[in-house]
Amino acid sequence: MSTLKLLLLNHHAGRTGAPLVLLAFCEWLRVHRPTWEVHVLSMRPGPLVAEFAACASQVVVAPEREAGRRSRLHLLSRLGHIRLSREGFSLRTAEGSVGSLASEGYDVIYANTALCVETAVAVKLASCNSPLVVAHIHELATMIGIHAPNLGQSLTRVDQLIVASGLVKRELAELFAL
Repeated sequence: MSTLKLLLLNHHAGRTGAPLVLLAFCEWLRVHRPTWEVHVLSMRPGPLVAEFAACASQVVVAPEREAGRRSRLHLLSRLGHIRLSREGFSLRTAEGSVGSLASEGYDVIYANTALCVETAVAVKLASCNSPLVVAHIHELATMIGIHAPNLGQSLTRVDQLIVASGLVKRELAELFAL
C-alpha cells in the first residue's frame, strides 16, 4: 500500500450526523489504510475530539471562544489552534493558517460539509502540489444559504463531489447548475 497524506476538514467535533460520518471514515482509514497519514482539522471543538485523536495522526481544533458566524478562513488566518495527537495536547499558534496547512503537502483534502469547502479550496490554491479536493455535502439549500453562501464559487475548484442524499443532489443542481 502506498502512503498518502490526507486532511479531513470538519465543521464541528460534535455528536451530530456529519461529524459522526467523518469519524467512522477516519476509523475505517486507520484499519484499512494504516500507512496513510491522516490529519483532522475541526473548526469547532466538541466531544468527538478525543475519538478523532485516537484514529488520526494529528487533530487540530479551533478554540470554541472564537467559533461562530465568522468566515472559516478568517478563523484560520488569525487564531491559534489546539493541536492534538495520540501523544497529547499542545497549543498551535496562528501559523495554523491556510498557508501553513498548504505547506503540509497534503495529497487529498476532504471537506466533510459545505461549511468546510471554502477552506479546502483555499488550502488547495495555496499548495504547491495541487491536492485533490473532495467535498462531501450533507446540507440542503436553506443551510447552505445561511452557513456557506459562497459555496458555488468554491465548488468550481472541487475535484470530486459526494452528496448525502438524492434531495441534496437535486438542490445542489438547482442552486449551482451542476
